[in-house]
Amino acid sequence: MIQMKAIDTFELSKLPRLDMQQLLRDLRRMGLQPLMEFRKPWNNEIIYQLYASYHLDTQVETHFIHWTTEGKHYKVDFITFSRLLGLDHRDRTSTAITNISVLAMDEYQYMYLDGHRADGKTIWLKPYYYVLNNIIHQILYPKIDDSTNLYEDSQVVLDCFGDEFTKFSISRYIWDKIFVASEDVVKHYPYAPFIMHIIEHVSSIHFPSDVPHKVLKLSNKTSL
Repeated sequence: MIQMKAIDTFELSKLPRLDMQQLLRDLRRMGLQPLMEFRKPWNNEIIYQLYASYHLDTQVETHFIHWTTEGKHYKVDFITFSRLLGLDHRDRTSTAITNISVLAMDEYQYMYLDGHRADGKTIWLKPYYYVLNNIIHQILYPKIDDSTNLYEDSQVVLDCFGDEFTKFSISRYIWDKIFVASEDVVKHYPYAPFIMHIIEHVSSIHFPSDVPHKVLKLSNKTSL
């Protein structure tokens, strides 16, 4: 199970740099604040059961996720899934990240400090993008891999922020990534706190938790 941490947006707002204040405004504009502040301890076994029994039904106009918890079948449609994550119609109807083109590496140069070439790593990212990546690493693309590298679509996500802001669907992003994780032979399962909340809401059962949902410690430096 991939560990995820919540973000204290109040502590983030106290960071003195002007670009950190802009970052917080952009995170809110993207619709990420509810997920950043969301805290929910989870039960590993209950999350494993969802991933083990996961089935995506695309035969009807409204797609459903089906799963089994303690031998009982449950399902949730995409709109309900989105609402349970605190996301709205605007988010659901925004473009999917998969519809945004991947740029050549040198086109991401603007994210890097002067004197350092864009190389797909996080070390020389400008403070805005360095801190943003650390936050998104906890919320949208949690990974077990080396955090000094930008993986998969992380550069596309980062490129949606900043001066050329592009709103993309957060709920669609997480919905699709759950599907990808369910197919992962390595079984690195993300989004445990979000999934736990959805399971308990749909099943109307409160399960005992065995993993706390911690808060990421913030720093007044360029990193988190």
